[in-house]
Amino acid sequence: MVKRIRKYLYSETARRDSYVLLAGTFALFPFLSSLSLGFFLVVNGLSLWRERFSWQRIGKVKFLLVPYLLFLASFPYAFDSLDAGKYLIRTSIILVLPILIALGAPEAGRFKNQVISFYIYGLLISCVLTIVFGLFYFLQDWDIGRLQYYDLAEYMHLHPSYYSLYLLVGLALLLNTDVIKYKYKVLAFVLFTLMIVLLQSRMAYGILILLFLLRLKDLEKIKSYFWVTGVSIALAALIFVVPDSYKRIKETLIPSVAHSDLIGNELENGVTQRLWLWQNAIRQVSERPIFGYGLRSQKKVYKWKIQKENLSSEHGRSYNLAAMTIGSLNLHNQYLQILYDTGVLGLLIFIGSILLAFRRAVSRRNKLFILVYSIFLMFLFTENLLDRQMGIYFYGFILPILYLWDK
Repeated sequence: MVKRIRKYLYSETARRDSYVLLAGTFALFPFLSSLSLGFFLVVNGLSLWRERFSWQRIGKVKFLLVPYLLFLASFPYAFDSLDAGKYLIRTSIILVLPILIALGAPEAGRFKNQVISFYIYGLLISCVLTIVFGLFYFLQDWDIGRLQYYDLAEYMHLHPSYYSLYLLVGLALLLNTDVIKYKYKVLAFVLFTLMIVLLQSRMAYGILILLFLLRLKDLEKIKSYFWVTGVSIALAALIFVVPDSYKRIKETLIPSVAHSDLIGNELENGVTQRLWLWQNAIRQVSERPIFGYGLRSQKKVYKWKIQKENLSSEHGRSYNLAAMTIGSLNLHNQYLQILYDTGVLGLLIFIGSILLAFRRAVSRRNKLFILVYSIFLMFLFTENLLDRQMGIYFYGFILPILYLWDK
């Protein structure tokens, strides 16, 4: 029995299984994706242990390693070394996975179509389960909220923005590959689009429209007209029919108000909270612009500075309470988070790595990577994707695969 297991773990079949299992469990329960990740690390670690490989392969994905290297560089001057150390351990996946995939890329590249198809099928299963759970709870109390936003994402223990990211990437794969049967492709297209509308991520709405517009150039003129008209009407109907969707879109139209009026009153929503967080962060970074405050320091330093300001302010009790609550959150902007932790120098290095990635992808004519990477980068404006398991796994696995397996 032990010999059989050992033989399997060192086999090509196990390597293929490790790739497709991890791809297929992204949008399922996080503990399943964690188990799949563990299996992937064991199998591919053992395979590389026995094989000869060139360390030069790692250079192909060096731009993807930059965020973790920035984390390491800002660790020595972190405000809380213990918390920063835990964060380094938790995010090490964005260093380990790209390296493992790069080292095994030439051989593992044969699994590309299977990985893409399992990713899509896994998302499809996730959507079906989510809708079934949502309908079940909706029928219990007739609360439409059970079928939208946080409640809907929670059935799979996911976050609306991260779930929307997975779905948008699924749509990008559907529109640019032919790895699954047509009938499943149509079903996936409809379900993915419906789920994005129900999850009500404002960023996802914008990216969804861009995806459809980009698709137009590949269609004939007559087909394009009917296609864009039909999709536009369907999207508009969905957004207006689903409760609160239009309201969430309107929230992006922020009235011109003072900084102190963004929170603690009837105007407060997810958009005003983010604006308040970002304005305070920029002001605080101006005190230490070059190197920032150190890894994970925002978690405590930011709130401490807000508390200090509240002691000498005259904003009122409602503002102070809101400020303390919102000040405990991350910055909901990965670029600003990197700026806060590593300073202007770190942010410039990160942006440089992004430009390098695009330059290389363009030279390789890797359109699929460019599209998916762009979707990921757009979400970084409103979320800290590298703070959660859902974003860390995606960054470490999907991006290097699409970059290295373009041919």
